[in-house]
Amino acid sequence: MRASHVIRASAVAALALAQFYASPAAAQSIPVSAGSNASSLVGVDFLLPIEIDMSQRTDTLQSFALTLRWNASVLELVGGGPGKFGPVDANEDLAAQGELKVTGTNTTSIGGLFSVAVVRMRPLLADTTTFVISVEELIAKTSLDDLTSYVAPTERSYCPALGRWGDPDGNGVINTRDALIALSAAVGLDVSQFNVAMADVDGDGSTQAVDALIILSRALGIDVGGFRLFSIAPGSCAPSTALGSFFLVPGDTAVGIGSRIEYTALATDSSGATVVVADVFWRVSNPRVAAVTPDGLVQALDTGSTVVTAFRSGTTDSAQAVLTVLQPTAVAVVVGDGQTAEVGTAVAVIPSVLVTDAQGNSVPGALVMFAVASGGGTVEGAAPTTDADGIATIGSWTLGTKAGSNTLTATVRTAAAPATVTFNAT
Repeated sequence: MRASHVIRASAVAALALAQFYASPAAAQSIPVSAGSNASSLVGVDFLLPIEIDMSQRTDTLQSFALTLRWNASVLELVGGGPGKFGPVDANEDLAAQGELKVTGTNTTSIGGLFSVAVVRMRPLLADTTTFVISVEELIAKTSLDDLTSYVAPTERSYCPALGRWGDPDGNGVINTRDALIALSAAVGLDVSQFNVAMADVDGDGSTQAVDALIILSRALGIDVGGFRLFSIAPGSCAPSTALGSFFLVPGDTAVGIGSRIEYTALATDSSGATVVVADVFWRVSNPRVAAVTPDGLVQALDTGSTVVTAFRSGTTDSAQAVLTVLQPTAVAVVVGDGQTAEVGTAVAVIPSVLVTDAQGNSVPGALVMFAVASGGGTVEGAAPTTDADGIATIGSWTLGTKAGSNTLTATVRTAAAPATVTFNAT
């Protein structure tokens, strides 16, 4: 082929490519990724949001099915939960081989940039790996069109963290020895055998005497909240510290007494990707209502409201969510009463109940105990908790092997006597 033909062909290809990126199809692309790059230490869990960006489109998302893959010799899947999209189902059958399948449906639809799940990973080796996402299904709400042809997946990286701030000797605790190392570095003594960079707890870019004082205060039990003490220093692949749109997942929510809620602090990085903010410390405004652990796990203790706040270490950034704790007082049948089925078979309509408080508000997160009261049948999933609408549903109810009456009770604890309802079937 002559040179002129090569040049002409290249020009045509370039024009076609430019026309594609200027086309409506490219403008309506749907980026999908595992948040931003991640970093942690061996044995220290970290959270990874899986997100879908519908902000370039006018339609919203009803349902999805995707697969996340990684190197299972480097990272182990240890759990996870839903993101802003709502409830999801996770298939972990191939997690040991580095594959997780996630599906979900949102009946109200959702648009813009949102997380569909937050995955908890545990590093097994101080090594790198790549998160790869493939999307099998993406269904629009109104048109029910399959949008997978518009998906633009982005790979994300994992790399080992550098250490923990305030622990330059790397022994896993902050003590007076770490303070001495920081002070020695500040006055010019040779402590190069230690990871001196980890002593920069005030985040000003250098290790000074003030860092040593902060570390010493922490070692002596003095409250020095607001500095990046013992939080993980991410490796080179992780996002920069310039973050915006700091928020909590879940947001404002209501639960029943005794419920546990795991909060996650998220933010957007310079590219607009959602990242988990690891260097935060937690507070609740009303410790009578709830208690919070250093990892953001909140225990509902008593009725009332409290503000859960995450403060980003070394900055003035914070994010808040209101937690309302409700006391269950009543339980009522939603569906599943008065059914008929063959002996030894499951009823067609799975029983469910609604739990409410004294004001008639639905109570999420309340434990309901189902039990066979007569007829000799069996029940699967006998101890569900109520969902966001205050509804608890069992897995199944199978009648006994003899003809006659079968009863199933559902009980919830209240401040007074337990509240119980009965399901009947024959």
